[in-house]
Amino acid sequence: MICRAATAPPRKDRNLFVNLINRSTAVAHLLQAHAQIIHTALQDDILLVTKLTSKLSDLGFISHASLLCSTFSKPDLFLYNVLIRGLARNNSTHHALSFYRRLIEDPGLKPDNFTYAFAISASSGFPSVKTGILLHGHVIVNGVDLTTLTAVLPAAAELQELSVGMMVQCLSIKVGFCWHEYMLTGLVSLYSKCGDMSTARLLFGQIRQRDLISYNAMISGFSCNHETESAVGLFNDLLVSGERVSSSTVVGLIPVYSPFGHLDLTR
Repeated sequence: MICRAATAPPRKDRNLFVNLINRSTAVAHLLQAHAQIIHTALQDDILLVTKLTSKLSDLGFISHASLLCSTFSKPDLFLYNVLIRGLARNNSTHHALSFYRRLIEDPGLKPDNFTYAFAISASSGFPSVKTGILLHGHVIVNGVDLTTLTAVLPAAAELQELSVGMMVQCLSIKVGFCWHEYMLTGLVSLYSKCGDMSTARLLFGQIRQRDLISYNAMISGFSCNHETESAVGLFNDLLVSGERVSSSTVVGLIPVYSPFGHLDLTR
């Protein structure tokens, strides 16, 4: 007699559920799909569990997503990353860091760049400074690269989480990435969106080889903070530099020109 658990799930059943999960737009649909997955004895299929966890997180039903991962016998790194990201995005900071600790305590798993990015983002909402320090210490001990650090900055900028950006900046100094153009550009965007234009201007001045992305970040920062003359001046510098203006440049200039009827200047 062949044990069911030892056999691979039928491909057609798995594909059916994957498509069902992907098309679901309501939590009720996902719960029905989960019930059918259990009924067909596919509840231990890592792909289906990960898909369900991701979709439930996207829809904000984070409690069920957490339960799925908690009761799964052998969650892999990808499943942990999906859940930690979902918890962080849904402001479930304590649970996000709890699953991060569970991950690093698993001898068979090792966090990757995505894990660090999601965990650092989650730590910004945690009231314990000690937790943040321990997390960043663990990142340093286990290794961190430029991709990890720069991945956190856009999220921190959109959320206007200046504390996260400052911690990332400290990490970049410690590991030697503080002068990299990508890091500096990300920090320019972060400080600009948080309203600290003096620091943003200082960091922009430290970029040795400015490209269109760095110019756009600074122009957008000036525009959003109502520094009209600075935005126009830097836009003129961009034109003189020979860089090709992109749609992002125009979008960054709209707050400057539209109130004054100068939309023709952005064409």
